[in-house]
Amino acid sequence: MKKSIGIGIITLSFCLHAEVLDAVAVVVNGEPITTAEIGALERAKKIDKNKAIDLLIEDRLRHSLLKSIPVTEEEVDQKIEKIAARNSVDTRQMQKILLQRGITWRDYRAQIKRALQKQKLFKEKIGQHIRRPSPDELKLYFASHAKAFADDAGNIPAFDEVKEEVLKVWQNAERERAFKEYLKKARNNAHIKTIAH
Repeated sequence: MKKSIGIGIITLSFCLHAEVLDAVAVVVNGEPITTAEIGALERAKKIDKNKAIDLLIEDRLRHSLLKSIPVTEEEVDQKIEKIAARNSVDTRQMQKILLQRGITWRDYRAQIKRALQKQKLFKEKIGQHIRRPSPDELKLYFASHAKAFADDAGNIPAFDEVKEEVLKVWQNAERERAFKEYLKKARNNAHIKTIAH
């Protein structure tokens, strides 16, 4: 009897400990973040707990923002058909190729849906905050990031040779800046609740 009580206490203690290891630590707009997720991110990225929590909050905010952007199955189908046509395959062939790469059709469709949601989010909410740079701003950007445009031998090309590439890189940096700004505003308006343990 004492032996089974002892085993019961050990089992209960283990279950309680396991529960604490994977408890909800933060809730962001109704989406939970668990202590296990925080710990896994800390170890994977070699960051401290607060940075891991910040990254996971940002992830939940992104997820929450994208969920609010409607994308129909028809839009997903149209995008997939365009991708298939660009690659000179039909959707049936595309499915086979994806399966060979270990990607299910359902997962691929979900990826396409997320990509469309991101495009719409940028177009509807963020893109309006991105302006086209003046020629002088673009030259200044190139001058301060010239090494990024160097060839394999380390030679930096003349600005006019890579002007379009510089513009694309600048626009991507501006998109990222605008998105971070948008996330910051979303975070200020979000319902974030920390659960004490």
